Amino acid sequence: MLALLAGYFLMGEKEETKSSVRIEDREFILKDPDAAKTITIETKGRPIVHLSETKDGWYINNRHKANQRIVQNMLTTLSKMTILYIPTKAAAETAKNRMQMHGIEIKTFDKNGEVLTEFTLGTNTSIENGTFCLKKGADQVYVMSLPAMEGGIRNFFTQNHEELRDMTIFAYKPNNIRKVTVDYPKDVKNSFSIKRNGTALELSSPTQMSGQVANQNIMDAYLKDFHNLQSEFIQNDHIFKDTISTFIPFMELTIETLENPPLKCQIYPTRDMMNSRINTRSVDDLTLQHEGYFLNTNRGDFYMVQGRLFNKFLKKVSYFYEKPTG
Repeated sequence: MLALLAGYFLMGEKEETKSSVRIEDREFILKDPDAAKTITIETKGRPIVHLSETKDGWYINNRHKANQRIVQNMLTTLSKMTILYIPTKAAAETAKNRMQMHGIEIKTFDKNGEVLTEFTLGTNTSIENGTFCLKKGADQVYVMSLPAMEGGIRNFFTQNHEELRDMTIFAYKPNNIRKVTVDYPKDVKNSFSIKRNGTALELSSPTQMSGQVANQNIMDAYLKDFHNLQSEFIQNDHIFKDTISTFIPFMELTIETLENPPLKCQIYPTRDMMNSRINTRSVDDLTLQHEGYFLNTNRGDFYMVQGRLFNKFLKKVSYFYEKPTG
């Protein structure tokens, strides 16, 4: 008898859920992700995030390039999310109240600035299997999730400004590079610069090697390495940023191009910053324990980059006089 009553209750609840679905209340689901050209994300207590698509990709607040993968994940979520279930009236009221404190207001716009979708993203459910959502101007709260994925969808929209940014430190076309200068303030004799002079490359150094000519192919290969450098993180509010900036850098890197203002970077081995007894002075002092570097730029950005990605730039002037192998 109890089993029959339980079955009747579940059937009744299922039928009630179906009949409660209102098409107009579900219109916060993005029908065509390609139509969305702007996304705004407003989280309580944070500056609004404005994502806009340009011919070069998505940008944050029309200033910094966004992490394209994160934005695509947002668009996929906005277009593919589905109703997991309709919460009870009590749960819906609780969700609405929590939205007042923890809600994330999300809007999407087309190329003409017309609103495509507008809704509030609430908190996740108590068992983290979905996220409460409420369309702007609607009354019915829904619990939304992504098909074939466990958990809520809120985490796709909680990144701060720096977490949303593209992790690229620089990406240059080699032919656009006019000059690269590498200074080692604690090892000046190994500093150098490579300057493009027409189709030729010129090497300069405080310790110019008499009677030898720098290898054009080696210099050309070195400049090609500047095609891309990815960071591990950007953290302009890093607790030790100001302190680190007062130290003598291990390396100073300046990249001058034909198109943009020079990029100037100060590089500090993370190993030195974590142990005051270590003072890496020369490229010759680098070891396998030098796994990463802090990189401070004249753009105001403070990065951490892995050694396996950055070590290719740490050359001595003598490197460019070596004969190519093979």
